[in-house]
Amino acid sequence: MKTANRAYKNTFITFGSHPKYVNITSCKTLRDKISQAGVIVMMSGIVGNNTHRPLDINEFRAFAMVDDLVPLIFINSNDSVSGKLFSLLHEFAHICIGNNSLYNDRYSSGTR
Repeated sequence: MKTANRAYKNTFITFGSHPKYVNITSCKTLRDKISQAGVIVMMSGIVGNNTHRPLDINEFRAFAMVDDLVPLIFINSNDSVSGKLFSLLHEFAHICIGNNSLYNDRYSSGTR
């Protein structure tokens, strides 16, 4: 939980000073700030090194693993820019509160 508190305090995210449009730059900027705060942020769109097995966003979009030493956020890079940004913020919130998470719209909303 110490790392989560430090990560939250060190991101310097000021709500209300967000860009007017979500773009790849705003996603990268936020990813960099979260990484600088001590959270590993990984993105991939394939299973392992197999380029013939893409990750399906209908199966999962992101997950967070809380760890006092090295918290981790993994984002499915096949998602849209807005989806990646939402997932990054959503998973970072889980890191900050100390709660592991697997995020998938379809299953969390109750529709399958």
